[in-house]
Amino acid sequence: MPIIREPEKEQCVIQELQSFINLLAGLEAQELCFNPYASGDSDRDSIRCNNLLLYLQEMHHAGPREMLVGEAPGYNGCHWTGIPFTSERELQRGVPAHGLFGLEKGYRWTSDKELGYTEPSGTILWSVISELPRLPLVWNAFPLHPYKSGNLLSNRTPTEQELVSHAAVLHRLAEIFEIESFIAVGHKAERVLAELGISAPRVRHPANGGKAEFSRGLHYLLGRQ
Repeated sequence: MPIIREPEKEQCVIQELQSFINLLAGLEAQELCFNPYASGDSDRDSIRCNNLLLYLQEMHHAGPREMLVGEAPGYNGCHWTGIPFTSERELQRGVPAHGLFGLEKGYRWTSDKELGYTEPSGTILWSVISELPRLPLVWNAFPLHPYKSGNLLSNRTPTEQELVSHAAVLHRLAEIFEIESFIAVGHKAERVLAELGISAPRVRHPANGGKAEFSRGLHYLLGRQ
């Protein structure tokens, strides 16, 4: 069996991750859904695709065993960055405890907002993850940002049809990372995963006063090496 050298392994990983991003960018347009990777604005789409590639590369080096699954991208976070639960401010702050993110690594903003967008739930999520001994892979059951009619900067729950038609995306990412287990963030994500045939424990969603319970749940599930 031929020996695959480290630079060649790294290149294979990048190609596989790029193929996954191409899959996202090639998703068929859906009504009332914003595709951060193929919105029609080539410059911003390119930035979000690169942000996601950088994130997935960093996560591949971390070797996560668990996938932390939310429901869908939000208008304050992934809509602008291309990374689930991650706002532009989070890209700047980074997660120093795990050496994740940081504008110096090439992550970029896509909004024109002076201080960038921030997402409260994402801020809590990464703050708690920074206290854990290892990184979970953070993703969403639905890969597109679903919004309400007439308001692009809003959130709505994806329909069952939308979820089923995009289930292959989550499964593909789990295959690439050889994920061993899943954790649902909130009741909606738990229901979504169940509909996709995935059994997963649930932690409280950090929004609406759920920070303490979310932290306890995640520490219980991921606080051990």
